[in-house]
Amino acid sequence: MKKIALFATLAFQLLLTYGVLFGIYMIFAILDNDEADMISESTLLIIHPIYAIILSTATIFCCLIVGLPIRLIAAVRAWWASKPILVILGTLFGGALLLLSLKSNFADHTTIFVDGENKTKRIPNIYMAVTGWFLISFFLLHFYPLPIINSIKMRWFSGARR
Repeated sequence: MKKIALFATLAFQLLLTYGVLFGIYMIFAILDNDEADMISESTLLIIHPIYAIILSTATIFCCLIVGLPIRLIAAVRAWWASKPILVILGTLFGGALLLLSLKSNFADHTTIFVDGENKTKRIPNIYMAVTGWFLISFFLLHFYPLPIINSIKMRWFSGARR
């Protein structure tokens, strides 16, 4: 039974992280797409999802390696799982960094060559975006929902028995 719970938790963590990272990547890809022609639309629908899967996989692999102490050391895992506020705060901070990377105060400007002329394009601040991406990935990948579910069960259902 314990192995099933560990497998279910890992599957939940991986699917949640993949889904969120894929969504973030696609939102950034849509925001970067400023032309409405057939080539850019097909790239958005075919090439970008492939890049999103590859980048999400590489990110998850890196975050799994960095988070090995949380997964392998029982005392560290118990401490981490008992503090779900860390996951919430870390994920919110990563999301804030991603949003701030898009703001004009923090965004970078680059010159691109389009249709025979130079254009200035605003791009997200790479340092803030990458930091936010990895923070979200790490904290979602190490989110343990079972202690929260057990706490809710204890609060809601133990009072009903009295």
